[in-house]
Amino acid sequence: MLIDTSPLGWGAWRERINSMSKSEDKPPRHNKPAERRTCSPPRADGSMRFWRMDQLWPLAQGLPVKKIPLRDLECLNEVCWFGGPLNLRPTCRSVAERARDIYNADLSYPIILSPKGDVLDGMHRICKAFLLGLEEIDAVQIVEMPAPRGRLLPNGEEAAYSGEDGAI
Repeated sequence: MLIDTSPLGWGAWRERINSMSKSEDKPPRHNKPAERRTCSPPRADGSMRFWRMDQLWPLAQGLPVKKIPLRDLECLNEVCWFGGPLNLRPTCRSVAERARDIYNADLSYPIILSPKGDVLDGMHRICKAFLLGLEEIDAVQIVEMPAPRGRLLPNGEEAAYSGEDGAI
């Protein structure tokens, strides 16, 4: 249990952090959850197929919700948001932004798993559940992957998807 010893109080601290202005010189980030991407492993040319959350959410609606033990989710032990072909660095700012997203994650929504069981949407919720000491998290598993929205090139630019198999 956290004990508030700050003169501002946790609510005021959170408000202050959320109201801080964002740097104008940093690269654009997909702040809205619907705009976030999930990517396939890199291909031979270094590009990665990607899907946006707004593609996956409709596929998850109405699916049966099941409980998944957090200990069974290997993604907790993998590098998720940093490194990779784009060599995203865990700067203090990027770690703080992820911490804010984890703090704000809504556990009332189930995570979304691919047909193979990979996490497509929900890493912030998984991290929050872990931090809260929960043993399980709600999940739905989609039956079929939609066609990717596009390809993420090694330089970070998005390109059109060429139409091959969408399996992740």
